[in-house]
Amino acid sequence: MTRFLFILFANLFLFSSVCAETLIQGKPNYNNIDEWLVFGQKHLRRAYRMGGAGPYAFDCSGFTMYMFKELGISLPHNSVEQSKIGEKVSQKHAEKGDLVFYAGSKGSSIGHVGIIYEVNSDETFTFIHASTSQGVIIDSSEHSYYKSRFKQIRRITTNEEIADALGIKRRKNSSKQDSEEKKEHNRGKEEKEQVAQDEPSVNNEIIPEPSKDEQHIDKQRGAKKGLKGRLKRKNKRNKEVVNDEPKNDGNVVVVPEKKDTSIVVEPVEDTIAVTKHIVAKGETLYAISRKYGVSVEDIKQWNGMKDNALSIGKELIIKK
Repeated sequence: MTRFLFILFANLFLFSSVCAETLIQGKPNYNNIDEWLVFGQKHLRRAYRMGGAGPYAFDCSGFTMYMFKELGISLPHNSVEQSKIGEKVSQKHAEKGDLVFYAGSKGSSIGHVGIIYEVNSDETFTFIHASTSQGVIIDSSEHSYYKSRFKQIRRITTNEEIADALGIKRRKNSSKQDSEEKKEHNRGKEEKEQVAQDEPSVNNEIIPEPSKDEQHIDKQRGAKKGLKGRLKRKNKRNKEVVNDEPKNDGNVVVVPEKKDTSIVVEPVEDTIAVTKHIVAKGETLYAISRKYGVSVEDIKQWNGMKDNALSIGKELIIKK
């Protein structure tokens, strides 16, 4: 009896290992998770349709099924069944490309699924999914609707498995090379910090590098002084005195010369356009930043925000 149970468990273990190794059955169309997520981003705003599996309309499990098909992986068209595949991981160890599951709107069981798009340092993340109200969209794990319905995260595949499926040979002694590259990176970082410490400072504060606007003003001043010096040297050689100094007319410097000739230096105007954005239902800071081509941190700084929380109707200032 004991021998029979041993053989049974050994066969089950072998079967599960084979299944894990053969999860990628077809040839992936992308080399890694990042390339694959860029493909998914191209489907933003595609319509939601119950039973839809792409490429122009999706439901939530239809979208994830469509995406993983691009990696040669066949998933069932059902969020509950998808939650039984792969390896369960904690939110602390979540990575790009993992499946994230939420309870449905009418109960506590799993009823919605998406793909983790970006992981933040504070263990929050954004995920791309097919929502019933807005179609394919990127949302935040901190959105109150999803935060209260979070169920679990599962890992279906990794970059290493994709590389194996594509037949990409790994470098020999890759761990040793990675260690050397990490040491080289840290060495370069230490050198930069040492250079920063050697820079002149005032009251123990390192003098920052001048901004582009300050550099532009310095160039204008240098040009003005240079023109003034050349005029004086020229007048000294000709034994003439020119009383007309370069005139500063607003932002334009005009230097009079003989024969009614003038030199004009026109600075480049630096204008900043300010746009006001009203937050709509379902919008996230990430989605708004993508819309205007700015970063999430810029939006938070412009509006004095300490976190990513948004409220419908909130007015945001966008600078470009």
